Amino acid sequence: MREKIIKLYLIIKLVLFSLISAEILVIRLFLLEHLRFFIGGLLILYAVEEFSYALIFERKNILARDKFFVGAVEFVFGIVVLIFDLSFESVCVVWGTWSILRESFEIREMITETKHIPVKIISGIESTVVLILFTTLIISPTEHEAGIHLYVMLPELLLNPLVPLIDLMLPSKKKN
Repeated sequence: MREKIIKLYLIIKLVLFSLISAEILVIRLFLLEHLRFFIGGLLILYAVEEFSYALIFERKNILARDKFFVGAVEFVFGIVVLIFDLSFESVCVVWGTWSILRESFEIREMITETKHIPVKIISGIESTVVLILFTTLIISPTEHEAGIHLYVMLPELLLNPLVPLIDLMLPSKKKN
């Protein structure tokens, strides 16, 4: 039963993140002009998703798992980006820092929780690319780099729910 609920949760997340990806494709230039509102809102959306996951699936160990704390950090980052009139460069640095932090948790999840080797390889490649690219955003927080990173977000948003969903749907090897 728990696995079915997690699958449904990941499917809903995939649909939502697909809509955000479509939004990025359609209004990319507008998003660059209003980057702080997009990134601030996205941080809060991710925080709500992390809190929801923690409350639904990790109630017994909520403080022992990462989801709750990652959500708290994302929420604070999101509020800071939305409330304070940060420069474009500062928003890019917060965005890059958040992405690196988030990816480090995804790497730990991939190593400890992913069951299938091909899924681990795909996740590992995606994580490596994200870490490298978002480090460049912190080093060079320009509009050009931010525009590139909006495109980097497309596969990242889709792979975020897709990788664990595929891992759940692939048959597990049974030990004899």
